[in-house]
Amino acid sequence: PIGSKIILCTDGLANIGIGAMEVLTNKKDKDFDFNYQKLKSFYENLGNKAKEKGITINLLTFAGEESNIEILGQLCELTQGEIIRVKPTEILNEFANLMDNEILATDVSITVKLHKTFEFRNERKEDLSNENSEFNQKVGMVSNESELCLEYRVKSNDELLKMNVDLDLIKEIFFQSIIRYTNLKGAECLRVTTKKQLISDESEKIIAQAKPEII
Repeated sequence: PIGSKIILCTDGLANIGIGAMEVLTNKKDKDFDFNYQKLKSFYENLGNKAKEKGITINLLTFAGEESNIEILGQLCELTQGEIIRVKPTEILNEFANLMDNEILATDVSITVKLHKTFEFRNERKEDLSNENSEFNQKVGMVSNESELCLEYRVKSNDELLKMNVDLDLIKEIFFQSIIRYTNLKGAECLRVTTKKQLISDESEKIIAQAKPEII
């Protein structure tokens, strides 16, 4: 059902049946690249199917073991799961922590809109629109521990001149987030949050109110 979890405990070297990785043990093998891409596609498709069903896959692997994280990690990345390396003595605690991570919604997508004088930075081009002032991303599933942090900056002077904008005249700006999601009962929901932020040139006050853990 929607919101289910799979916790995959592995040394990363599946050696039996579909998805077996024994073919990747020798990088000098002439078929290594072909087999690598074939397995990568297999686990990517598996992750997408789990994502469509609202299932989260977590990967619990043992420190020091041969774990093909670059391949198996797709299962977690696509389903908003976690990758955790543990010592054998820690596995029960980590298993319990993963079970406490409650799924809140599936099929989540988010849009964040900045004031036209700002742009996002260090984000993928395909996620940006409206002259880089709008961020759009399909997140998938979210839990009670999910976080999304975005960076933004003032646009260049040349861009501001093209827009005929004088920053000194702007005293407040608006931010808006639009979240679309499906709750665990299957209902499609929409949440819109708009915030007005005053602009200040008092650096000491700004620093006092800042959250260094995010910055």
